[in-house]
Amino acid sequence: MKRFYTYLLLILMPSCMVDVEIPSTDNISIDNFIINANYHDASILYGYSGIATASSMRIEYSKHKDFIDSEIKDVSVSSEGYFKTTLNGLQANTTYYMRCELSNSINYHLVDNTISFKTKEYHLPIVEIDSIYGIDAISAKVSVSIIDVGCDTLIESGICLSANHTNPDIGDQLYLCDKGSKIINFENKLEKGKQYFVRAYAKNHVGVSYGEVKTFNTPGNMLPKIETISVDIISSSRSSCACRIVYDGGTSLINCGVCYSTHASPTIEDNTVSSSVLVGEYTCLISGLTSGQLYYVRAFATNSLGTAYGKEIDFIAGGGLDNGYVWLDMGAAGKWATVNVGASQPHEYGNFYGWCETSVKYQSYSWSTQHYDGNYSLSVDPARVNMGGAWRMPSKEEWNKLISHCSWTWSSQNGINGYIVTASNGNKLFLPAGGEYDYSEKYKKRGVCGYYWSSSVDKDDSRASGLEISQSSYTLFASYYRYNGFSVRAIQ
Repeated sequence: MKRFYTYLLLILMPSCMVDVEIPSTDNISIDNFIINANYHDASILYGYSGIATASSMRIEYSKHKDFIDSEIKDVSVSSEGYFKTTLNGLQANTTYYMRCELSNSINYHLVDNTISFKTKEYHLPIVEIDSIYGIDAISAKVSVSIIDVGCDTLIESGICLSANHTNPDIGDQLYLCDKGSKIINFENKLEKGKQYFVRAYAKNHVGVSYGEVKTFNTPGNMLPKIETISVDIISSSRSSCACRIVYDGGTSLINCGVCYSTHASPTIEDNTVSSSVLVGEYTCLISGLTSGQLYYVRAFATNSLGTAYGKEIDFIAGGGLDNGYVWLDMGAAGKWATVNVGASQPHEYGNFYGWCETSVKYQSYSWSTQHYDGNYSLSVDPARVNMGGAWRMPSKEEWNKLISHCSWTWSSQNGINGYIVTASNGNKLFLPAGGEYDYSEKYKKRGVCGYYWSSSVDKDDSRASGLEISQSSYTLFASYYRYNGFSVRAIQ
């Protein structure tokens, strides 16, 4: 009745006071659609047109068809078209009725096109096994699919497994799904030559439900399962490799150890070191390595069925470690990193940096981010900031020691051109010719020339010194503009 008298009052008001059109059923067209009615909420899609003066919408919804005790939700509108909103705080398994009102600056007007919808009813979850794969004598993987949680939240889900019960339940062995994953990994948890019964289960506030029972069989004897754990650098010519025998394959091991080579995927046809331990973890000492050389190593184990290999690990022989990066003792020239800043292997180019820029070079020319008018400090050293530890850029004098106390040979590693730098103690560095990032080209002269910054400033505040390499020469260059992007090789 209040709404009616409001309309009546507005109609009776003098025309000079009414300058905004009141929404009416003659110029309103609205469509309501329920996109999804969940347990405690419902997504609504509205389509409206012909309401040039409408500024907002008010939704009424109630469990009663005559809108007794109706609830109201305000939704702002700005133009004609479709928009979405969500009704929250609903009750599960309940029918609701909904209608809407549109407003302009004067008042609301009811658009009586009531629709109804029903929220979902709580029920048990629906869960199934998608697939069983990766089966061997002691391992398998199971993929679980949650088809319907049956409630607002799922308490837990996983796999029931048994080698004895044909219908395993939560009273048997359980394996939970990790958050964000629906893969159950029975790695090294099974027994060879057995039949297993598995089925998915899920639990919500209603209870526990199960999927269909699946079966699989683990085979009998097989190849061993072996892991390569880590490699530790001991000296310039020795390293140790830690390994683990996971499973002997069901039959006694004949041999185990490590195989290594300068090429990838080494086998027992390459260099090997055998272990006297044939169970659990063991460590093999690898000797006679060439310092600075890249090696590949992996564990192996052999039984009567054949030889199995662990994952491959690559490492650089010699030197030591600082914050995860290898250094080589280059004699009178000091301790140098085996890789460029931003690289993980000696033959990789790494990143380009402007002089004392700690972020990777991203633009060809700009003084705005360039450290062109300041002196060197560790706080702006790209080696120290990106590699940590005691790493830093070498000075001009330290580059000069590397030149004068070592032999330099133009060569290539993994198809990358550069210099092999050999110290009097036999340790070797590789400096790839990564080119430069100047004002016109990002990878200019890559494979032909290489440029490496030093920490030494030049007489001109806009320049700094460093090393330039090519097939015909390796020399300190007097000065280059600091905005150029060059490689950085760190020193201790």
